[in-house]
Amino acid sequence: MKVLLEGEEEIGSPRMPDFVKDYRSELQANLVIISDGPVHESGRSVISFGNRGVLDIELRARGANQDLHSGNWGWHRPQSYLDTVHLLGTMKNAQGEITIDGFYDNVQPLNDLERAALAALPLDIEKAKQTLDLTHLDEPQDRGYFERLTAWPTLTINGLHGGYGGPGSKTVLPHEVVAKCRHPLSGRPDRGRDPGQSTGARPEVRARGQRSQSRLYGSLKNNRLTRPFVAPLRAAHHCRPGH
Repeated sequence: MKVLLEGEEEIGSPRMPDFVKDYRSELQANLVIISDGPVHESGRSVISFGNRGVLDIELRARGANQDLHSGNWGWHRPQSYLDTVHLLGTMKNAQGEITIDGFYDNVQPLNDLERAALAALPLDIEKAKQTLDLTHLDEPQDRGYFERLTAWPTLTINGLHGGYGGPGSKTVLPHEVVAKCRHPLSGRPDRGRDPGQSTGARPEVRARGQRSQSRLYGSLKNNRLTRPFVAPLRAAHHCRPGH
């Protein structure tokens, strides 16, 4: 048995790829068990037989070569912030669908066994919303909570940076705006394709009058545990007290 402790997961594990490459032979194993994820509200331990992939993308829109006074240039130069916000707004429609070309190309429908397993999972959605002070969940409402969590990719905007964000106001038009986006991928196999090679992985940046670019700075391929390991893991799980 080999134990690996890694403390940089929340920032994308920047050193992990080189570590695994350098110590590939020492890390060889038949099965990898990762201790991660939230505690179930029931307090019971949980085994997840696979994980979603993820894509981390940075979008940059640049106008002038320096910040400018809004009173002098607000009517003339393209506004990096507005154009970036408009761009981000086109990536998801009111029905909750991601509109980036090719985004859903590798999504495979759930089979009957998977749907039954997801339906059996306990969840008090009203209690969860109350705890988080949410009045409703995002669209599409016709997809169940666990189906959306495991079988569909999505798009989140984790950061939008540029210009002045302190107290009061400041008459500055930022010359560059940076958006940090994350694409949690489906938990189902994706026919072996690298997530960074997906058609919709790196949305083309089109912003009026801006020098714009997208950069893929992190990815993790989705995967699923193979059948030979499922039965012994479940048996070990049920042997634990309070399972």
